[in-house]
Amino acid sequence: MRTRFLATVLVLMGLSGAVCYILIALKSPKPAERGVSEPKEGTVEWHKREILRILKKPDGSLMITQEEAERVAEHQRQLVKLGYLQEREFVITNRPMKEVMRTSGEIMAEAERSRPIQREFTDTAMRGTNGLFVRALPEDMALISNAIRKADAPHTAQ
Repeated sequence: MRTRFLATVLVLMGLSGAVCYILIALKSPKPAERGVSEPKEGTVEWHKREILRILKKPDGSLMITQEEAERVAEHQRQLVKLGYLQEREFVITNRPMKEVMRTSGEIMAEAERSRPIQREFTDTAMRGTNGLFVRALPEDMALISNAIRKADAPHTAQ
């Protein structure tokens, strides 16, 4: 990643400006030398950082491998144990699952205009024919829960 960034700097700044940047980069202290400590392994901050490290690709790609998805899920499970994330399972009873998923997505997209949810820490999965599993931040769970409830019973949800 640093090599790719350096190559971009060389192209954009020209060789003379890039030489100055290289010298600065070589003399820059490492985080530990600047007094910035890494989060301790197993803490909330460490798991959050690991999730973001997996999801935020240097090339901007949004695709992750099955192995990376499993690692994200494991970090999310640990965040549930630490109380940072919540898990809920919804039973969809009034409409087909595909309709509920589509409609709840539309409801959440509308609601997110005022307060976006943190998708990096949100996971959903279908369970069987009418179960919907959700893992999210507590403040996002209320929005997600409301959207699912409205999507499942649109005529009765207030």
